[in-house]
Amino acid sequence: MERHDPVILALRQAADQGVSATELKKAAGASSKISQLTAEGTIRGPIKIGRAKRYFLVEHAPDLHRIAGRIEQVLHGAGLKLTSLSKLEAIVKPILKTLFSDALSALKAEGRIVEVKDARRSKFYLHREPLLEQLRLEVPISEPSSETTKPASEVSLDQVRSIYEALKTQQGGISAVTISDVLKSLKADKAELHQLLLEEVKKGRVTLHRATTTNFPKEVIDAGISLEGEQHPFVTFAIR
Repeated sequence: MERHDPVILALRQAADQGVSATELKKAAGASSKISQLTAEGTIRGPIKIGRAKRYFLVEHAPDLHRIAGRIEQVLHGAGLKLTSLSKLEAIVKPILKTLFSDALSALKAEGRIVEVKDARRSKFYLHREPLLEQLRLEVPISEPSSETTKPASEVSLDQVRSIYEALKTQQGGISAVTISDVLKSLKADKAELHQLLLEEVKKGRVTLHRATTTNFPKEVIDAGISLEGEQHPFVTFAIR
């Protein structure tokens, strides 16, 4: 008989949108029926979303796992196109704001998604799989530019590695780190770091990756390595 219950029918029709407490009480005819179904675990609520309190069938109720899955689905479908925080929030509504924040934090901590910020500190997101796929397209450097004819750099790979590993951990294990971020912590100028990285590329201990999207902040592009014959600068690197 449950499938013909007006409360169940109303919630099933509403699916992920849920039904407000006021509307559900009208369908039930009495609040006692709602309390009974809640106690049985058939429905969940009232959950405050915005100004309204809503009820859901258990299978449609917002939870951390379901919201995280929707975020991942959206970002994976966007490929290498950056998705703003506001767009993500709009896509997953109506949900609890705290639940959305928890899901986003969990995905970042697990390394499933990557958060980047532009010059104005606005937040954008990428799914790790399209990003890693792009980073696998490594470009071998056969001949160094004239920049590498300078005397050996005083910057060591060990110095860079300690900063690199810290940044890698911060971004959830993603192996490609921007040259810009390393420069912020390294007591050396850009030319010295560029020289070291190019030397290590020849030794096979470092791989460089090009900026193939215009969505990188200007500071990241400016810190990159530009080589003759290459359309895009190399803005990230990985230590093998």
